[in-house]
Amino acid sequence: MIRFASFDLDGTVLDPRGAVAEGVVAGVRRLRRAGVRSFVNTGRPLASVRSIPRIDRLLAVCEDAVLVDDAEAVFRPATGRTEALAVLPGCALDQVRAQCRHFVVSCGGRLFASSRRAARSYALAYRLPQSVIEPGTGEPTRGAHRVTVFDGAPAGIDAVTVDPITPFAASVVRPAHSGKAAGLARFLAAFHAGDLSDVVAFGDGDADADLLARSAIGVAVRASSPAAVAAASVHLAGPLDEFLAEFDPYDRRWATRR
Repeated sequence: MIRFASFDLDGTVLDPRGAVAEGVVAGVRRLRRAGVRSFVNTGRPLASVRSIPRIDRLLAVCEDAVLVDDAEAVFRPATGRTEALAVLPGCALDQVRAQCRHFVVSCGGRLFASSRRAARSYALAYRLPQSVIEPGTGEPTRGAHRVTVFDGAPAGIDAVTVDPITPFAASVVRPAHSGKAAGLARFLAAFHAGDLSDVVAFGDGDADADLLARSAIGVAVRASSPAAVAAASVHLAGPLDEFLAEFDPYDRRWATRR
């Protein structure tokens, strides 16, 4: 059977107002009664997740773990602790500092800005109060899992991936071989072998494509990107809550439906 469910937020679980749709909460509750453990798996930083209207209603029916920053870190609501699932090498941070002036480091659920411009740009990008971003004087030298750069993409850094964020005119430096699929597999290793053979994943964007392709059942919601649709085994024509109302985690034939 399907034992785990992974839910993207923006474009997938959230409604057009940016709030959690009530029908989705009911659908996740139904999965829970069927024995499926559900997790939020989002590209948002932790502070941004906390700002979502009615997010507590969704988290209450999910497991006590929220995968943030494309599953580079996991937040435990019960304890308030955040743990890295993938860590940047220390030399990568040194190289970013040498090449760039304006960046934000993500570490342990905290955000550290190298400059006011970086803090302002990050806050605008993720719709956060600038006060949640700390000055770079406390910036970590190890244990960071992501750097968001606002003055050009750094080059020549080993063991990392550098991705552009076009809408924000920024770049993200993250550990190589990270992402929603790799991070979820690392996280689930605590429960079983650490593959995605018993996972149903829901998403809508390019960042979800690898996860949708590698999961037992990948579900691209109605308004998904071409990459997400191509990677998924199911492309929804209707709302997500309608799919959740009839989804049977014991029926693997869902994996072949489109």
